[in-house]
Amino acid sequence: MLVLDDSVLRRNRSKAVELLAKVYNHVFHEFVRGFNPLALGWSDGFSFIPVSFVLLSSMTLP
Repeated sequence: MLVLDDSVLRRNRSKAVELLAKVYNHVFHEFVRGFNPLALGWSDGFSFIPVSFVLLSSMTLP
């Protein structure tokens, strides 16, 4: 099956990182400084093989 993962990558101690943004972490219900890595991969239930990856500054919807 194809899996789309949008976990939050925290960078709490960073201040001068390019494109660092406040992102909302839906797991802990809080805003953190960091990125949203968006990964598309294939999985058979036991292993995960990444197919495509992009590092997003923030995921804002129009």
